[in-house]
Amino acid sequence: MLSKVEIKLSREVSNMYNKLGKISKNSKNSFELKLFNSINKALDKLKNDPLCGKHISKKQIPRKLFRIWQIKNLWKYDLVKGWRILYTLDNMEVKIEMIILSCTTHKDYNRLMKY
Repeated sequence: MLSKVEIKLSREVSNMYNKLGKISKNSKNSFELKLFNSINKALDKLKNDPLCGKHISKKQIPRKLFRIWQIKNLWKYDLVKGWRILYTLDNMEVKIEMIILSCTTHKDYNRLMKY
């Protein structure tokens, strides 16, 4: 596997991440700060090892995500307080392109995955 990893955030995740960044600057012990730091640690770890998340089988990929993104694989990475990052890997022959599709609560993740 190549070492160059490019991480892209979906518009939804980018907006959420930017809001968390603004909120976390003003508070030292908030959940938002913990989530923001957890996302940053996850992105650093995923950049170094894109396969460190848990692979989700093809038959479990939600139709909603397939319709929107036409993804061929899906991975999840656990964050604090039951939050998760859902991501996909693409273009692995030239470089690894990772798209962070969603950052969601445990409850919303279970709903999306139909658990």
